[in-house]
Amino acid sequence: MFRGATRSDLEQIMQIYAGARQAMKESGNPTQWGEHFPPQELIENDIDTNRLFVYLVNGQMMAVFALILGADPTYAKIGEHTSELQS
Repeated sequence: MFRGATRSDLEQIMQIYAGARQAMKESGNPTQWGEHFPPQELIENDIDTNRLFVYLVNGQMMAVFALILGADPTYAKIGEHTSELQS
């Protein structure tokens, strides 16, 4: 089941993102999110603006994602970095 994230979900959300950063690091992608992305302030803003969602299985939070309509400046910046690496 998907539902909007709430501030009371914050601890679990932070744990999921920490696991995602570790998985990225272990799979050879340690720099995209680094050690601290997304910062808690960004996550809180995504919750407050109703664009952060969680996925639950049998009541257990399994995933989290931000649904951002339109261009996301974060990914535009990542794309610039990728282009620099390919040059």
